[in-house]
Amino acid sequence: MNNNNNNLRDPNNNQEENDDDEIHNHNNNNNEEPVAAAIAHQVLNAAGVNALQPLGPSDQSRMTLSTQEREWAMAIKQAIESNPEVDNESDFFYAAMALVEQGNVEAAVRRTHNLQEIRQEYDIVDSFERGRRALHQSFQLYPEHFLSFSYSYQYGSYVLVVDFAKQPTVQLFHSHIEGMKPKLREIYYMNQIVSPDFESIRKGAILVAECGRVDLVTGTKNMTLFRHIWHIILAFPSKMQKVKHFHTGLFSNLLVSATKKFLPEEMCSSLEVGCICEAGSLDRLYLQPNLEAANQRVLCRLEETLLRRYENEAKFKL
Repeated sequence: MNNNNNNLRDPNNNQEENDDDEIHNHNNNNNEEPVAAAIAHQVLNAAGVNALQPLGPSDQSRMTLSTQEREWAMAIKQAIESNPEVDNESDFFYAAMALVEQGNVEAAVRRTHNLQEIRQEYDIVDSFERGRRALHQSFQLYPEHFLSFSYSYQYGSYVLVVDFAKQPTVQLFHSHIEGMKPKLREIYYMNQIVSPDFESIRKGAILVAECGRVDLVTGTKNMTLFRHIWHIILAFPSKMQKVKHFHTGLFSNLLVSATKKFLPEEMCSSLEVGCICEAGSLDRLYLQPNLEAANQRVLCRLEETLLRRYENEAKFKL
């Protein structure tokens, strides 16, 4: 990887993330064209980033637990490690599960068991190198799918922006799970990426989706994939603060409505449709100055944050 320091974004400059905050907060009632133009300008300025850069705050205060949270984590650890049907996990995992399930030890054990079955079914090895490999494979399979990854200082969350129409559904969908495995492995590691520390887990992640070109074929085929994706998300010790769908048409709205039928009520409330950016589709704003540079920018940020997650997990002890 070429480390040209002249092209690196100042890691202390949060302006790009602050501009991203604005687009994440858009709805039908706002005039968003000036904001969209500002975002496009910031994306162009950052397009030369070609090395791993710090993304979001990394201070150790984000890895602290309250006395109550630590007690929950210890109770979950004891329950899991005394259960012969569930494999032991890391102390970081127990703490993350405590932040999500709080005092509900039974739910935490069930969620852990579900996640372990997912790892086995999709051949997932929980390591940075395997995660990095899965990310690179996904960028090769559908390079126009990933638009942006940033940290929102407004919401205190990591934000992933994607284009739902830019997935090779013909390649992904078969009569068996094998065709979906690359995407599902990526989803597993994305959950690791958006929750690298305890504070990000408390806040929950934000997903922004461009849906302008989702048609009937894409939508119906994606329904099968979405069921598997949400199965992973619901098992993972992380939260989803918002899922904002931009430029949704009839098929996108139907897809979101169908998705809500198998989600818990509290998760359904995080799904929003009808968001609009008047300057145009999000891919036009983010994939600048070209697809290769945009992919490199996003991939570097994802890798850096994934590494932070595994480093935090290795260091933390209850």
